Amino acid sequence: MDDFVIRTKREDTIKSKKNVKKKAMKQVTIEALPRVVVVEEIERMTAILDNEYDENAIQKALTDLKQIKPSKEILLKTKIGHKINKLRRSPNVAIRKLASDVFTDWRTFYKSKRQRESIEVRCDAKTELLRMRARRLLADTLQLKVTDNMPELIEREVFRNAKRKVNHIYKRTIRKLCFRLKDERAKSDLLNGQIQIALLCKEIL
Repeated sequence: MDDFVIRTKREDTIKSKKNVKKKAMKQVTIEALPRVVVVEEIERMTAILDNEYDENAIQKALTDLKQIKPSKEILLKTKIGHKINKLRRSPNVAIRKLASDVFTDWRTFYKSKRQRESIEVRCDAKTELLRMRARRLLADTLQLKVTDNMPELIEREVFRNAKRKVNHIYKRTIRKLCFRLKDERAKSDLLNGQIQIALLCKEIL
């Protein structure tokens, strides 16, 4: 019987077990669930759809919106449905198709009997106050109104890059952006669509 038994050292067995890689487990966050809608993200995408100069950003926003099913209350508040409907007549073929796909998907979803209430994630009052101050600062730098699209769009992009927190990264980025946009050429390029907002914010980080 011993002729058929292959004996190995105990140390070799322990080493072979150590070399086996454990399967990496990824924690699922509440925001990753399909029926959880972050209101801030919807509002950020609404601002992006208003910026006619950045077609790449519009396409990315529409692609992301296909994965989201916001409630009717959010649609009425942000009016993002109207903007998507308008983009269905865009001269850009890719944007027109994506907008039509999102419009069709949402209409089908809302007509179905399987519709359920969404879980909405919002910012607290203090965070909203600090963010509004940042938009005023950006508006003053750009010599625009705080209600204009550009200050809102920039602030929302910075907020997203800071993982939706008004932390030191957020504050530092706002300060750097204001300093950068004091340059007349940089300001003009941004307002004329020569600089992409997403790229500008990443460069500043």
